[in-house]
Amino acid sequence: MLENLGYQVELVSSAEKALYKITTTIYDVILMDIGLPGMSGIDAAIEIRRQEQHGQNVPIIALTAFSNKEMYQDCLNAGIN
Repeated sequence: MLENLGYQVELVSSAEKALYKITTTIYDVILMDIGLPGMSGIDAAIEIRRQEQHGQNVPIIALTAFSNKEMYQDCLNAGIN
């Protein structure tokens, strides 16, 4: 759907692959599944924020089929927008 709107999309299947990709590519936004296999999307977001250069703050949007107030707060604490 995003490609049909003219956006360039790149997909990865794990948090570890996402962490590698952000070291080689600059992204305008990251759509992060919270329920990733292995490392969670929240843990991946924490690592993305840790690796960011000063002044860099790519928006991270959480995607999940499960949500509650605790999950919402965990996302905010991880730096997810």
